[in-house]
Amino acid sequence: YSMQSNMKKTRRRMTSTATAATTTISSSTRISLVNFLLQVMTISSFLISISHASISCSSDVKCQNRYKSTESICLPSGTCSNPFQRGCLQTMNVSKYSYKKRICNSNDKNTTDDTNSTETTTETLEEDDPLCKDPEFPYLEVRIHQGDWESSFITAWIYQIVLMELVGVPATVGLTGESTNLANFYSMENEFAYSTTDYSPEGLKMSNQVMAGCNETEDACVHVLPVVWSGQRNVLQELLEQGEISLPSPNGMLGETGLFLPISTAQDYPQLTSFLGYQGESNRRLLADLFKRPTTWKEYCDDRSPTKCSSPDGVAFRYPPNDEEGQRYFLEGQFIGHFENTRESDCARTLDCTGYIVGPPCQFTNNLDAQLYWNNIVGLKRDGPLLENGGYKTSSMVEIWLAAAATQSPVLMWWFSLNEIQQLFDNTPWSFQPVLLPKPTAECLDRRTTIQERCDSDVSIRRGHQLGACDDEVQALKKVFAVSFSNENNGLEEANRSPAHELLQNLNIDSLEMGDIIRKWVLKDNDRSGNDAREAVCEWVVEHLDTLESYIPLGFPREVIVRVYNSWYTSLAKALAVSTAIMSALAIGLISKYEKTKVMVFAQPTFLYLVLIGFVAICVAAYVMLLRPTTVLCMTVEWLVVLGYTVTLVPVLVKTAAINRLMNSSKKMQRVRLNSNMLFVQVSLTVFVVLVCLIIWSVQDPPIAEFRQEVSIDDPRVIIRELECESQSMVWVSIQLSWEFLLMLMAAVLAFQSRKAASVINDSRSLGVMVYSHVVFAGIRGGVVFLDQTNALEARVVNALKSFNYSLDTLIALLVYVYPKIYMARQEPAEYLTAFNRTASVANFGSSHHRDDNRLSNSSRSGKRLALTRMASMSKRPTKQDLKVLVCTGNLGNAEPTLESMMSWIPADGACNQVTPLPGVRSLFAGHFDLIVIGMQESTWKGHKDAPKVQKEQKPDENKVISEEEILRAMEAHDTAALRQKVRDVLGEAYFQVAEEARGQMRLHVWAAEWVIDDINDIKITGANTGVGNVLANKGGIVLSLSYMQTTISFVSAHLAAHEGEQYYKTRCRNVRSIFKEGKTSTLSSKLDVSLSSDHMFVIGDLNFRTKFSPEGEHDENVERALELVKNKDYATLYSYDELCQGIESGDLLVDFKTLPCDFPPTFKVEREAGFVYKKQRTPSYTDRILYKSMESLKRNMRPLAYEPCPGFITSDHKPIRGAFSISPNESFGPLTLENEVTLTFKNFACMDLPPADSNGFADPYVMIMWENDLLEELSGNLRSKIRRVVFRSIRWPRTSYQPRTLNPEWRGEEISLRTIRPQIPPGSKLFLVMVDFDALSKDDYMCTVCLDLTELLTLGPNQKEKTVPIYRQLQRHGRHTGRIKAHVVVKREVMARRQQFFVSRSGMFETSQMMRTLAAGNVNAASLSSASFASGDSDLE
Repeated sequence: YSMQSNMKKTRRRMTSTATAATTTISSSTRISLVNFLLQVMTISSFLISISHASISCSSDVKCQNRYKSTESICLPSGTCSNPFQRGCLQTMNVSKYSYKKRICNSNDKNTTDDTNSTETTTETLEEDDPLCKDPEFPYLEVRIHQGDWESSFITAWIYQIVLMELVGVPATVGLTGESTNLANFYSMENEFAYSTTDYSPEGLKMSNQVMAGCNETEDACVHVLPVVWSGQRNVLQELLEQGEISLPSPNGMLGETGLFLPISTAQDYPQLTSFLGYQGESNRRLLADLFKRPTTWKEYCDDRSPTKCSSPDGVAFRYPPNDEEGQRYFLEGQFIGHFENTRESDCARTLDCTGYIVGPPCQFTNNLDAQLYWNNIVGLKRDGPLLENGGYKTSSMVEIWLAAAATQSPVLMWWFSLNEIQQLFDNTPWSFQPVLLPKPTAECLDRRTTIQERCDSDVSIRRGHQLGACDDEVQALKKVFAVSFSNENNGLEEANRSPAHELLQNLNIDSLEMGDIIRKWVLKDNDRSGNDAREAVCEWVVEHLDTLESYIPLGFPREVIVRVYNSWYTSLAKALAVSTAIMSALAIGLISKYEKTKVMVFAQPTFLYLVLIGFVAICVAAYVMLLRPTTVLCMTVEWLVVLGYTVTLVPVLVKTAAINRLMNSSKKMQRVRLNSNMLFVQVSLTVFVVLVCLIIWSVQDPPIAEFRQEVSIDDPRVIIRELECESQSMVWVSIQLSWEFLLMLMAAVLAFQSRKAASVINDSRSLGVMVYSHVVFAGIRGGVVFLDQTNALEARVVNALKSFNYSLDTLIALLVYVYPKIYMARQEPAEYLTAFNRTASVANFGSSHHRDDNRLSNSSRSGKRLALTRMASMSKRPTKQDLKVLVCTGNLGNAEPTLESMMSWIPADGACNQVTPLPGVRSLFAGHFDLIVIGMQESTWKGHKDAPKVQKEQKPDENKVISEEEILRAMEAHDTAALRQKVRDVLGEAYFQVAEEARGQMRLHVWAAEWVIDDINDIKITGANTGVGNVLANKGGIVLSLSYMQTTISFVSAHLAAHEGEQYYKTRCRNVRSIFKEGKTSTLSSKLDVSLSSDHMFVIGDLNFRTKFSPEGEHDENVERALELVKNKDYATLYSYDELCQGIESGDLLVDFKTLPCDFPPTFKVEREAGFVYKKQRTPSYTDRILYKSMESLKRNMRPLAYEPCPGFITSDHKPIRGAFSISPNESFGPLTLENEVTLTFKNFACMDLPPADSNGFADPYVMIMWENDLLEELSGNLRSKIRRVVFRSIRWPRTSYQPRTLNPEWRGEEISLRTIRPQIPPGSKLFLVMVDFDALSKDDYMCTVCLDLTELLTLGPNQKEKTVPIYRQLQRHGRHTGRIKAHVVVKREVMARRQQFFVSRSGMFETSQMMRTLAAGNVNAASLSSASFASGDSDLE
């Protein structure tokens, strides 16, 4: 009992032991005693060898005869195998299950082919006749704890048989993976081992952690405790509260515990059958005389044996060989046991003499200490080896009872029901007679001690309360399930749901049935140590099979039917896939035949080949997916589909994006270069990235062929299975679908955007139809995938639908896009020759300017007339004309301005004479403004009184042409369209809107006079939101840059944070920095903010900087003080308190920016009426401002002309302001001409007071040099430059090394040398020294910049060959000074003969803007543009 010994025992009848024992008994009882002792020896032989099989053999025949079964063989270990390996029902020849093999469990993995019979190779383990079959369903393998007593072990075996043979659920018995081999009902070697522990709360917890099953861990792990006594109620309640178990339920058995003594003792002393016979001092001597202290084998030999066990003495036959046997109380054939009188049991020597009682461990459900103490049983004590409570292990308790029977010694012991020892001693003098204690009551049960109290070292705590001393109650035994087992079906498909929990929940075995099983086990006398228990359990299962089957849940056990994969629709889908693949291949051949025709030249044969290769891959995938799935085919389909659509759609994207780039560049008058080789590089790189992703997918989570199953509608016990391709997660499938959809969406958007391009270089209509069809079919595929995930369709139906989808998608694309081109090529098969002269003058294309109609104020004017008018105006303008710019800014106060208000702000017809000039500039103030920039804030309002009303009854005029202006107005917000129209009405027909941007409530308009519009190009617009969370656009700025005659002019229209106070001032400063940080328009580098990359720059808007008096008083005082200054027209004093001026002077923001003095009343906060009537809620302030800044060397090129408010604006609480400026364009000064190559050598770099860039408060800075217009290149003579170009291929700009952990770096001995590569340097060309923080593990951080005039650096005197320019400048970042930099630049003119390539003009370039204007006007022959199309493979397109 609880023994793990693997010693092989053979049962022998110890007649010599019996004879020796009778020497102390009267002769009249010797014969009967011998017979009884023989029975005791038989019982003990069974009990102590219960842990392992012991039937030895030399042949299969012996085993088969012994077990009366042909299923047992003689194993190489010399023992007989388990005849029930195949299963209980099959071995017992139950007709209903004779053909069914049991399900394998994890223990069967240990069964190997080397377990052969000693006579022949085993037939039971051959592959064609396996012992078991693999589980057909992914059921959780259930692990059942067998406990360390018989009823628990037997119940565990019944559970295992029912699960594995009736419903096909794998199950093991044991506590750990290793122990399940010893407790498995189907164990090959007939192992039989109790658990080393009675219960295992930790095992239940572990099963909840190892969701994949207990066989995944070697720690204690169980799902089911089949028999749990009520003494564990506190432990169970704690587990229940922790969520580790589900609510325990009865298992059908009743358990009894209590005190027992041999019936022979009860017959001799009837009063001992009740606790009354034990009470008080009067019974002390009787108890001391009867119940002696059990002695261990070692104690007996050392203290009691006359021979010290050196020779047999009738009790022991030898000395114990080790400590383990020395602690035994009985061992068959070696030690029959001994009970001794001690000093404490000798009443002649002590008045407090006591007898001894055998009690259990404190973990057992017992109340023995309380029952003895509170029932006044003073003549008994506990004196076992367990220190907690003086108890004994259960194995020792069995040995003590055996020793008492062998020595005919009285014994009083606590014990429990439903175990084999009671059955074995039934109807013998040593059968168990219960001792009655006070009847249990509810109050008594509530006062029972807990397990912690029973195991306390303090006996007073172990005794508990007096009311808890009643007899042990009859207990309804429980079964306990781990919550992971109870919830194993949560989230599972119906076809994969396990019946295990519901079956075990319903299955109950009552006490009578359990006693019947144990009785059968005891009465068998064949192989008590192994097979007898299995046979008794199996016989009971067969006898009660009908009852057990009634516990099986509805729809179980299940039968699998595999669905046939082929069908008529799969055959049809295969035919369509093959046909479409043939059409694609045929198209490749036809395109190859006609590739030199005009239609193919413009469609790009290489582009078409890529598209068709993708079509072929998709068709192959459509065919392969209809074959019986395998893991290789599953992955092949995914590769073909992803690569097919990638190769098909990426060229579409690249081509359409190139067309759009041409269109957008033409609108901005920019030059653009399109390299045909780069287009294919982009396609190749994209395909390469997709290939890498596919490889990762194939390695990490490849789709594999798995059976998909569903419950039959007709019979819930039938599961229909069919193969399909499945990945472990939907991540990669989602990425694949998203990638395909993204490609199609981008292609559709680009095709839509390029729909207006000239058809000579654009086939966007057919491309668009093809892409739109792709999108439609992709949407259908998404629906099919959704239905597949919901199991609404059969797998073969899903694959057929996908195949049809891919084939039809490809077929329609072929018919829409490819075959029409082939047809046109056949109609005009002549070879097409390019005849465009790339060196022709751009002027030959004409002078018309292409603009969208929405940019024109009068849609009725024809394009030809407009061109002629503008040509006439341009012919009258001077060749070098200063640009007169009017900058207007106003906060509209969320109200629609009247036309009168707009005219008071924006001069009618753009006339300069309507603006009051600054003193001394009246002579420059004639004519009209060339450029008018208008910034507006809070420029939205509700409702629009001028919005046209729709007349429901009016029929549309079919002959009326709807202008683009009307369409845009219908699409735009009413206020956006209304503001544009009002400005147009004020300025008249001579001005055209070249740019407009809306961001939240902010607007920025740029209007140009028609005589300068052709010189305005390279328009870029960006911005930043600084509202709530830097997300909302209620505050922020719009940034716009444009180029005019080689001069970069930028405008920032901002609306900063409102309110008075220091914290709001700081917020406004942060707003400015955020706008400069985010609003970058430089194409040179994203590191340069707009204030550094512009030649001239304006910051306008409602900047909200307030009047800040010093000292500052209360609000009312500040208002009155300001109003007094306004009344006295002391604007200079009021202006001196302006926050913005103070901030610029202190360097908080907008360093190097200037603002003209505000020699006029504050513009905020006023009544919405003419003039300046102030509201006293706010201090009158100059919130609406215009600031300007020029590059250091270009400051002389910009002059302010006017700066004034507009008091006639009556619809806002702000008064708008305006300023006029004159800008001399860089082109008017001419370029710097270099006769020889010039080198610039930068050295002696040093920086001071750099801003920290790392978390440690320092930076790792280096200097990077950038320049504009590809004017320079780095000399490659030094080793460092060569290494940098080889190692850092991605770094374009030259740089120094980085200096670690410093804010004041120096680069001693480091030089960077540059040389000019063009003979002419445009005026205003810039060179930037950029400070960057080096980061090893992330992208380097931008720190600050200084801008140098490259023209000034390169300028040398007529006879000057070299000069050294010292640099000591402030560094800037986002409008603030952030340190200083110093260096020396050695400028040297090379005396060698100038290199020829230095002067080579790039005659192969032409203006894309001029080309696109001509295309838009429709006045050019397509043949003249052939070399500009994508067909030109011999050179780049610029």
